[in-house]
Amino acid sequence: MHIPEGLPQFDKEPSLIVVCGSKTGKAFLGVNGELSELFLIDHEDIKYSDDEGFFGSKMIGGSPENPVDKMEELKFIDKFRIAVSEAINENHPEKIYLFAPSETVPAIMETFPAALRDKIIVPKEGNYVDRHPTEVLEHITGI
Repeated sequence: MHIPEGLPQFDKEPSLIVVCGSKTGKAFLGVNGELSELFLIDHEDIKYSDDEGFFGSKMIGGSPENPVDKMEELKFIDKFRIAVSEAINENHPEKIYLFAPSETVPAIMETFPAALRDKIIVPKEGNYVDRHPTEVLEHITGI
């Protein structure tokens, strides 16, 4: 899609825009006034019986921790790591903009190769997965 005027055009440097939740993520490449979606990972929930769903939960630190939810997040992170690696190898971004909820930022940062982590900019924490790409780009303006 063509990037509207007033938003970053990425004329001088290709940039990767990564938008994540805890089990969903997508990435766009911004270059020369164009924005293209590179991947979308919408992790399907693991199916389990009622017994596993109820008795598989335990209390840790006063809040429930469900091992099935944790397995889903780990599977998502593995899929995401592969997709990010392919996107970086194919597009060689100069900058990486990461939009993710504060509780998932550390895990998502770990999916990037250590040599590229200094290129990562976190303009705004939050879940922007369902937002239109131009709304996400508005948060990059002025950085």
